[in-house]
Amino acid sequence: MIKAIFFDYDGTTMNTNDLILASWDHLFTELEGKPRPHEVIMPYFGEPVSEAAAKFLPEYDPMEILQKFRSYQKKTYMDMIYPFDGIEELLKTLNERGIRCFTVTNRLTDMTVEGYAKFGLDRYFEGIIGFEHTERNKPFPDPIYYTLERYGLEKDEVLMVGDSRFDLMAADAAGVRSAVVDWTIADPELRSGLKADHHMKTPQDLLRILEELNA
Repeated sequence: MIKAIFFDYDGTTMNTNDLILASWDHLFTELEGKPRPHEVIMPYFGEPVSEAAAKFLPEYDPMEILQKFRSYQKKTYMDMIYPFDGIEELLKTLNERGIRCFTVTNRLTDMTVEGYAKFGLDRYFEGIIGFEHTERNKPFPDPIYYTLERYGLEKDEVLMVGDSRFDLMAADAAGVRSAVVDWTIADPELRSGLKADHHMKTPQDLLRILEELNA
């Protein structure tokens, strides 16, 4: 029986697409004089910034790039994010039905909490597990293992909901069920070769999935 949902943040509950693309645009412009095409960037949505930076800009220290990225986002973050349509209604319904809600994200915890709080969504989450909670982040399973242990959950009681291949890889490695959302701009071709147990065209599809799994 599914008792808890582990939501990703960027691209799943919150639309941060413009923020992320603008952050990379700013970074590449600062270092190379112009932005790179967005189709080059989008396949790495969901991957830790330091790891993506090591591929994009191998001549730079990944942690230096991460700090530049975060510095820009701190200035623009709150003005460039908003929840996807239907997310608040979904979270409210899940709470009413006694389904425990968590966020498991590669974003810093305080930024995640602030983003949710701006729209009053923080009240729906029992726990928010961010970048700094584990040494390794998604696509490794460590954040999922951490959340399972901290909140007394078993693998078969959890469904991981995300938008990128990194969410699916983490769920698969952790041995938990997964659902991938179709409102992402993450590269669908890169996700197509990875197994997701369920697909969601709209947030409300999660309620149907839960009914099927808990029947």
